[in-house]
Amino acid sequence: MHRGYSEAVRILMRESGSLDADNRTAVGRYLRAVIPFIEQYEKRIFPIGPATPEEMLGFLMQQHELSQYDLAKELGGQSVVSQILRGKRRLTREHIERLSKRFGVTPATFYPGGASA
Repeated sequence: MHRGYSEAVRILMRESGSLDADNRTAVGRYLRAVIPFIEQYEKRIFPIGPATPEEMLGFLMQQHELSQYDLAKELGGQSVVSQILRGKRRLTREHIERLSKRFGVTPATFYPGGASA
């Protein structure tokens, strides 16, 4: 079921840009009607709470298809990256500055509750 839902959202996003004005208006009305149900579904199926700095780093690595080795030079070695991702070591201010620049995000992204604040 999740795959069908994801595919439907992907198609809608891709195709909505190629609609003429009349169809965009109709699609807009439709979306205003169904978005509350979509949001409710997403909250139930994909619950998201505040992310830890380690979870944010893992998420950004996944989104950018990076391995621990890709960040080793910036964070002080592959073992440091591994320790950070496992929660055995905290990100330093210097780590956060480097990661913020690399990923183009605010430093608050790497502080507890920072991304959702």
